[in-house]
Amino acid sequence: MLLFYCKLPGKQYSFLVQNQSKNSISINTHTFSQADFDAVGEVLLCPRQLGLLEVPKFWANQIRSVFNVKENVLWDAPTRVTIQHLSDGSFVVHNYNRESTDILLNNPDAYQYFDGFTNQPVSGTESVIGLQMAPRSRIWFKPESSEEN
Repeated sequence: MLLFYCKLPGKQYSFLVQNQSKNSISINTHTFSQADFDAVGEVLLCPRQLGLLEVPKFWANQIRSVFNVKENVLWDAPTRVTIQHLSDGSFVVHNYNRESTDILLNNPDAYQYFDGFTNQPVSGTESVIGLQMAPRSRIWFKPESSEEN
């Protein structure tokens, strides 16, 4: 099933596809050819910026939503912001940007969270949590009722 596609003049490319069982998702990307690497004398590092990191915020949100259906996490954040779900139900949000970043996370059960790294409360108990994350930062969202508190 086609979930997301890229359209160029005269062509359409499958970008995000899911199998019929909905248990496997593929991102179809092409980064660089061997000739690109040879031209800059590089073996491991990308010879230029990856376009995938520069997609519009709407696209980033759509791509993330496909991978967060099970956890029911809907959010709004630019590229270079990721979420990592942990087995205890908590999650870590990473901001890999070089600037402060505004994020919105849904919180349908109005949980009160604390940051598992700092033990400081995370502001917001409403159904949506809005935060500004510092550059190159992370927040470990742990519910206040967590036994590891």
